[in-house]
Amino acid sequence: MFLDVISSGSEANGYVLQNEHEALIIECGCKLMEVKKVLGFNVLKVAGCIISHEHNDHSHYVKEYIETGFPTYSAQETYEAIKAKLAVSTLPIPPMKNVKIGNFIVTPFNVPHDTNIECYGYMIQHKEIGKLLFMTDLKYCLYSFKKLSVNHIIVEANYCMDYVDKELPNYEHILKGHMNIDTTCKMLEENKSSLLENVILCHLSNSNAVGEEFIKRAKNVVDCHVCVAKKGTKVNLDLVPFN
Repeated sequence: MFLDVISSGSEANGYVLQNEHEALIIECGCKLMEVKKVLGFNVLKVAGCIISHEHNDHSHYVKEYIETGFPTYSAQETYEAIKAKLAVSTLPIPPMKNVKIGNFIVTPFNVPHDTNIECYGYMIQHKEIGKLLFMTDLKYCLYSFKKLSVNHIIVEANYCMDYVDKELPNYEHILKGHMNIDTTCKMLEENKSSLLENVILCHLSNSNAVGEEFIKRAKNVVDCHVCVAKKGTKVNLDLVPFN
């Protein structure tokens, strides 16, 4: 099982978890053709898609995905916004409820992003990868996953205060709606375990983040593989046998 990153950032977001036989798409912010390329044009193996929230960089192309026949899941508010705007329907799922999507077991939970927008993080389980935690576009993590011994974490590290221009028109949105590297490292410290194999830092700002620096800071906290999610990133998620 691999994670393929199509795009990660404020322009577009799209990720695919896939093996030879099945795939789960995370976010619908990238053109369908880009997804097809990552899938080797085998769209029949797509079990479904999950969306974190309605903002365009996460849901812009959802109509293409739904009309292609991909079951697409979201929060109730995201469902309502997409139906009103695009006249297509996602499948709304409540927080803290397990949903089986192919052989993936997906559990959504609320994360604080925008006061007017319901946003989901996801716990994704599969026999080949164990437990994978996905969180993006959030101020901070509301929960501790320590007792679950998560195997992989995909988490936002959007900015560092040292690089943020206070004169930017979206300055307050950056600070209020996104997680900085300090908060990300605290979250990793809280949720690391001996079974953690991969940390993928996602949704980095083009102007307020330095990938190499963020990787070093995360590696000071966790003892595992750390990388930044960017176009073309591919990470092997197969579980390492535990002795």
